Amino acid sequence: VYIVYVTFVLMHLSHAIASSIQTLGFNHPRYYSQLKNASNGLSLILWIGYVSIPLAVLLKYITPLG
Repeated sequence: VYIVYVTFVLMHLSHAIASSIQTLGFNHPRYYSQLKNASNGLSLILWIGYVSIPLAVLLKYITPLG
């Protein structure tokens, strides 16, 4: 369940990063695709970081304490 929720939050974050940059006034059609790619890339990096440890526990690569 955690992995699903983190996925939804980071999908929202991807949109939020691009939208916040546009809100600040950096809204040029020439750079929008690069901005969208950068926000998707940042969200993907964060998703990998947040999902890697629970996934490693589920796949028994690491064991939780206790």
